[in-house]
Amino acid sequence: MNFLVTGGCGYIGSVFVEVATAAGHRCLVIDHAPALTTFTPTVRYLQHSLGNEPMADNLITNIKNFQPHSVHHFAASSTVAGVAPSAYQQNITSTQALIAILAQSAPQATIVFASTCAVFGNKQANNINSPHTPVSEYGRSKSQSEQLLATKAAAILRYTNVGGATKQHGEQRTPETHLIPILIDAALHD
Repeated sequence: MNFLVTGGCGYIGSVFVEVATAAGHRCLVIDHAPALTTFTPTVRYLQHSLGNEPMADNLITNIKNFQPHSVHHFAASSTVAGVAPSAYQQNITSTQALIAILAQSAPQATIVFASTCAVFGNKQANNINSPHTPVSEYGRSKSQSEQLLATKAAAILRYTNVGGATKQHGEQRTPETHLIPILIDAALHD
């Protein structure tokens, strides 16, 4: 199968690409960051920011030619408080741009969206349809992105405190903001 992967150079995206290609699938990776990893021959990489209008036509052409079966939207900033320009708005804008690009390049492709349990804020969610009550900018950006995808063929994955690594990929942030690596670091250095 052909997978279009946004944010494929990030933590979750890079692990997804590694596992997908090991299983024999092809990936078209779109990421604003330079490739930090060596991709296999079954991976095509485009350095591109979703929402960059001047490059949208090039992206549409590449996606049409690739013919993805599904789109895995991992592109987002998970640390949005106090970031300029607003990562909150970037998260929403990237989802809007992806929807517009897919309408012209791969309207049949199913979208798998990496969201977060932060859409529920501090309240316990009883089921997947529990009301969204985000208390952070990040949670609000993901909640609004989910709303944008509500009319599309989409699967929503809500992560919380993702941790782990493969031989090639793992978490690398400076400063570290995620719970599991902070706890591991504290245990190793106390």
